[in-house]
Amino acid sequence: MSLDPTTFSVRIQFDYLKAIDINNADLMDCYFIEDIYSMATFGKISIYDRYNLKEYGPLTGDEKILITYGNTGLIERIFTIYKIAKIEGVVEFKKTSVSVINLYFVDIYYNNLVMKKFSKSWKENTLGSDIIKDVVDNLLQLQSSSGIVDIEPSRDKIKTSFYIPQWNAAETIRYLSDRITGTKGKYGYLFYSSSKKFLNYVTLDGLFKNAPTDKQIYLFDTTDVGYENKIQAWEVMGVDHTGIKELGGGQMLGFDSTTKSFLGIEEDEDFVYSKAIKKINALGRSSLFDGNTIDNKPKEFNYAYHNTGESDKDILKNMFYNNFIRRYSLQNMIKILVMGNEKRFIGQKIEVMWPSTSTKEIFNSMDSGVHLIKSITHSFNPQNTPMYRQTVVLIKNAYNESKTGSNSPTSGFNLFELILSKI
Repeated sequence: MSLDPTTFSVRIQFDYLKAIDINNADLMDCYFIEDIYSMATFGKISIYDRYNLKEYGPLTGDEKILITYGNTGLIERIFTIYKIAKIEGVVEFKKTSVSVINLYFVDIYYNNLVMKKFSKSWKENTLGSDIIKDVVDNLLQLQSSSGIVDIEPSRDKIKTSFYIPQWNAAETIRYLSDRITGTKGKYGYLFYSSSKKFLNYVTLDGLFKNAPTDKQIYLFDTTDVGYENKIQAWEVMGVDHTGIKELGGGQMLGFDSTTKSFLGIEEDEDFVYSKAIKKINALGRSSLFDGNTIDNKPKEFNYAYHNTGESDKDILKNMFYNNFIRRYSLQNMIKILVMGNEKRFIGQKIEVMWPSTSTKEIFNSMDSGVHLIKSITHSFNPQNTPMYRQTVVLIKNAYNESKTGSNSPTSGFNLFELILSKI
């Protein structure tokens, strides 16, 4: 059995009647990145132009790129050219020259997402998710009711009439996503495209709770060289202390135009890590940080006030917790390299068994367990074996075992007492 059963093909479609299939031998490199934190998929392809594309086309940027790939099953992705980058001349040994063309491509709805601006309104008490459906249907010109679009219904209705004054679709989606909550999970609405579902509008909290899990475990050491979930390389991205400062929280301020007063200034309504961590689903039993040391306290120098201009306290809460889950989940991420397989997709949960450094244990009980796939870089290079590889970024928002012996995801310790005990 071949260790690299990958099927891969690229077609450049000029119009309905005119297309060119690129031979894999003429492919220098091709990759595309899908990410649950990105509203569209982006990629690049570099090819030897033995087809006189510049002359035969000519290339204008209006062409479509069709990429078909897979091992046991085939996936076809259709992209539009975003940028025609530099075209380089290469002299070969046969005393002939050939051009190298570099093309950047994006999802077909990208221009409607960010380039076009719209003015539109919706009546009061409209569900936030219904507005998103309208955006998908009429601004992106896709079909929200089709099987390739997944929109998680929201809990919240927009209480007042809502209008967009010359906004693009991306601005509209971001604005609503900060202010509404979902029904399958509560916080952290994300808008992204993937190979599993073409378009997704779901909560990050819901993915932690309900995302499908790959039944095959990911391993570092295995005697089966063809094991599709063997981790070939890995990197732990660590902790960003700038991000931790934001996670410490503070006060979300609104403004009541009727009473001419600020909203949300009561001390018991501060938004801090130890409160927020209890409101999200965790992929483990112990949170990444200790609330006793990370919380920003009132009257301290690092306590923050964020003025939103909102007049609804419920929206203030949604804005903080939506932002919190997205920021928190970027801490302590893991990057792994594996053989390419079309079964993987962003928003999927996988189980990784980390080897232990202890001679008494086989696996690391703290880091092993369920992870969520945040992004996948699909890389295709015919000169490599295997030609299809995936760089996968994983979210692990909690340790599998408690750091202090407690099963609570918010358990912590007093750092000062710990220091004294060592003296």
